[in-house]
Amino acid sequence: MSTDIRTGNIPVNISSPTTSKAPQHGQTRPSATDGHSKTIDTVSMTDEASRLKSFEAKLADTPQVNSALVAEVSKAIADGSLDMDVEGAAAKLIEMESGQIK
Repeated sequence: MSTDIRTGNIPVNISSPTTSKAPQHGQTRPSATDGHSKTIDTVSMTDEASRLKSFEAKLADTPQVNSALVAEVSKAIADGSLDMDVEGAAAKLIEMESGQIK
């Protein structure tokens, strides 16, 4: 039996293997007291999953907006010093929307 669980954005697989004569990590083994098998579930994360979790934490701390650039552009708009090629920007938007820019 195998069950997939999501912890945050990292998938974790929990396995409950079948009974074996030579119990190994994650397998069932007979109990010394009653002779019945007890299942031992295991959970493992790969090194890649651990690195992704670390990267995810760093990314969460990164601001989504460059506040300095927003302030600079806002100031340039307010004082009229923003030099922008409006026709060129419009042409690029049309290209982008029509699927000509990849």
